[in-house]
Amino acid sequence: MDLRQVPDQERGEMTIRFPYRTVAGLSLVGLLVALTAPEARADGDAGHSDVTLSGTPVSGGTHLGDALELSPGAAYTDEFVSDGELYYRIPRAMDGSTLHVSLTTDHDGGGEEMDAYSIELSTWDGEDCASTTDSGTVPETRGRLRTSQIASGTATDLDADEEDLCGQAEELVLSVGEGWEEDDLTGQPYELLIYEEPTAEDAEGSDEEPDYSDLEWTEMGRNISGSIAADPGSDFTDVPSVEAGSTYDATISPGELQIFSIPLTWGEYLQAEAYFPDTGMVDSVDSVSLAVLDPMRGLHEGEYARLSFGDTAELRTTTDPVNWSNRYDSWSSATVAGEYYLAVAADDAESSTEADADLDYLLTLETYEWEDPETAAPAYADGLTDAQPPFGPQNEAAAAKAAEEEQRDQMSALERVRSLGESTGLVLSIGAFALLMMATGSLFMVRAIRQHQRNSPQRY
Repeated sequence: MDLRQVPDQERGEMTIRFPYRTVAGLSLVGLLVALTAPEARADGDAGHSDVTLSGTPVSGGTHLGDALELSPGAAYTDEFVSDGELYYRIPRAMDGSTLHVSLTTDHDGGGEEMDAYSIELSTWDGEDCASTTDSGTVPETRGRLRTSQIASGTATDLDADEEDLCGQAEELVLSVGEGWEEDDLTGQPYELLIYEEPTAEDAEGSDEEPDYSDLEWTEMGRNISGSIAADPGSDFTDVPSVEAGSTYDATISPGELQIFSIPLTWGEYLQAEAYFPDTGMVDSVDSVSLAVLDPMRGLHEGEYARLSFGDTAELRTTTDPVNWSNRYDSWSSATVAGEYYLAVAADDAESSTEADADLDYLLTLETYEWEDPETAAPAYADGLTDAQPPFGPQNEAAAAKAAEEEQRDQMSALERVRSLGESTGLVLSIGAFALLMMATGSLFMVRAIRQHQRNSPQRY
């Protein structure tokens, strides 16, 4: 159709309708893009979780032939499956090394009974190298943190004609599953830590179980007036590091689990005390606990106590000296140097009729040197004297930041817009503002065209 045959007024209306239709189409496109943005999620939408699990998300194989390869020195997350096991394979990078594996999962603390899980390291031929079953109840953390650790290395107690199948295997198979048939952990997330410890050259001469019967509690005192305000964490990758010889002032809420970290070297042992002075003022807390976890987050030692109205509570716990030979003691887990953790938990009182109230406490800690610390450290092959699990908060925080930056570099332009906020409302607001500016510009353009048409002589 020739616009010269259209009356001036109708031609002007068509000119105006054109940008309006354009704006409407762009609005529809923008709305569809915004609605496909990541859905906003409130902090509590994912369910109760005391501990933040971190690591590379993976899916273990449901059959031995599908075992997923895991790399030592890394952290992974996966989920339990129903009525079955998940399989992983862990290759050794060093001959005769010790493979350490830990599994950590959280719990909301509700109820005394919890489903059990099992983890096992074995050879491809079915030789059991290390295994454990978590029966469920963990009073040292009031059931809010469940963690297990197993390890398999070179055996030193074999007969001359016996073959060290576990220590000589080029890789081991890790299996994770529910403890018994009646258990149901389907969909519950867990975290796996894998650490390969170098071979100890003096392993055969260090295979005697150490004797710590002469170690006794040393009074530390509480520096109440000089206590340091503490801000505990619930994520192993982002927890405050506390110093020996100090007293920290903290507050815990009913149902909360708090974590601190402190490094221990070979031959050192830790004493920790949590003192609750005003338990009679808080009716919403039923019990409290203090636990020590090793660098693989395996539970080492702990104590818990139920609170009585009007009384104070004092929890004390200590570790064995960090000793390579502790691996021959089934009751000790202080077998490697590195970053150890303190976990403080408060169990809420279900019978309480009062509103939840915070509970103040003082955390005092000190480290001591064993009388013969030189015998505690191993002589690693190839001079690897500083070998220890790389899972401290600083290391993991740096790794997480690097992964985040790498992911950001790989984002497309549209994803960058979405990353400005997980809220769909924010994306819609930005889109609406952009469309409004486009519409305003279009109207100015139409008015300018019409004014030009009125002021210009028409030629046909």
